[in-house]
Parts: sequence; C-alpha cells; structure tokens
Amino acid sequence: MFDDDILRLESDVPRVEETALEALTRLGFFALRTGDHGLDQFVLEMQGLVPCTLTEIVGDKGAGKTQLCYSIVAAFLRDPERKGGNIALIDTTGSYRPSRLLELLEKRWNMNKVHGAELLKRVFVRPANTSARLSSALDALIKAGKTSNVELVIVDNVGSAMADTLIDYRNSGIKNQVSVIRKLTKLALMGNWVIIVNHLVYWRVAPTPALGYKWINEIAHRIVITNDDRYCDVHWLKIFTNRTMSDDRVALELTTHGIKCFPEDETMNVLGYSQSQIMSTFQCTNDDYMFGNY
Repeated sequence: MFDDDILRLESDVPRVEETALEALTRLGFFALRTGDHGLDQFVLEMQGLVPCTLTEIVGDKGAGKTQLCYSIVAAFLRDPERKGGNIALIDTTGSYRPSRLLELLEKRWNMNKVHGAELLKRVFVRPANTSARLSSALDALIKAGKTSNVELVIVDNVGSAMADTLIDYRNSGIKNQVSVIRKLTKLALMGNWVIIVNHLVYWRVAPTPALGYKWINEIAHRIVITNDDRYCDVHWLKIFTNRTMSDDRVALELTTHGIKCFPEDETMNVLGYSQSQIMSTFQCTNDDYMFGNY
C-alpha cells in the first residue's frame, strides 16, 4: 500500500524534458553575459543566449539592438573563461566602431585604454553588404573551424545584407535565404554562439522581423527589443524560445556604460506597464506568403 502511494505521487509530478546542453545552460555554465546583472539574470532564466542555437535580435530602429551586441562583445572579451575565444563580427552596414567598444570597456569596468585595445584584437571584422558576400564570409568561418578560435559570431545587420533576396523572393530569394540560414545554423552547431541582428517591419500594423515569411519561420529563437510607447528613453526586451512567447519582459535603458536593466521595483512603480506593440508570435501563414503579404 505504501509503495502504491509513492508510485501514485510520482506519477502526479509533471516531468520536464531537457537536453544536457539546456540543463547546463540553465545552470549558467554556457551563459553569455551582457555586463548588467539584472539583464543577465533575466536572459539566464529565459535561456536567451545559448550556444549551438541561432539567435536573432530584432527590434525597432534605435531600440538598442547594436548596443546589446556591443555589451555582449565587451562582456565576452573581459570574461576570464573566454580568454582564448575570438569574435567574428560581420558588419553589413559599415557601422562598426571599435571606439564604442573601447568606451564601454572603460566606463563599465574601469578598464584602461591599453588593456582595452589589447582585448579588441580578438574581434575580427569583415564587411559584407550583400547576401553573396555574407554567404562567402560564413563559408570562410565554417572552413576555418576551430583553428580560428572563434566562439562568438555576430552579423549586424542581416536585414541589410539580405535585402537583395527580396527582389526575386519567390525564386532565388528564398533559396539564398535558406542557404544562409543553413550556414549560420552549421556555425552554431559547431559549438559557437551565433547572433544575428535584424530590424522590424510593420506588416498589417503589427511589427514583424524583416526578410519575409521563410526567414521568419526558419528562426525559432529571438530576442525582441521595442521602444516604449510613452517613454522615449525606455526599451522593452522579450525572449522567444523555440517560437514560444513568454509574457515576461524587462525594461532597458541605453547608456554610455552599455545597456542597463531597470530594477524591478522601479519598472513597476515609475514606468508602469505601458504595452509596446509586440506580435504574439513571429510566424506568417502560407496564405500570407502566397499573396505576397510578407
């Protein structure tokens, strides 16, 4: 009778399945940092910056997408656990400024310029303003493999480089997009963190990631940053894991020290919960695609 009670109790306990990688990430072993404790805790809880997974940071213009990437890069460079790791930054708009990274290292961690400049030598930048050049850059990274010691790959901004795929979208455009996504995914599965930056376009009033139906549905993991409707200096960050939306979000502020998370009590009492317009899911239907609604 006692054994039956135990079995009955065990059967009532919900079982949550997760891979070994997911378990280790949840425990913080593979967590990328941003340099802000509050944001790091949120990202860790939501499993927002995990290795072996293609992650897209998407958001409004001026919402802090590149600033978030810079914060991640700076935190990576100064992390003693990543001392031997390099960063490949594919710059599609010519906007990369090492001086911004250096300023962030100096102001957030009081690092002197000499030390900061030494760390920046681990950031390898390659321009790529078309889908063909982006594809070529990814091929080079895949071919180099672990010999390059690259552990973090960032593409800023993928929407800019891949814009030419929308010209003949239904034919060569989709094929080129799938090819690039497969290469990005391959880089991630090699054990790297792969982060791409994209912008929002407004489709049927609601915002959606640029580049159309196929691109939207091929990427399962997104970090979404939107501008607040009432406060110009407030931005909201949400995380979509495996195309699943959570209502949890954090309020952010952009500073010269990098991206900063507002404390929970300040967010609740001062800012309130003004609702930025965020789609419940970033998926289009086949009908939308067929009618060109992308």
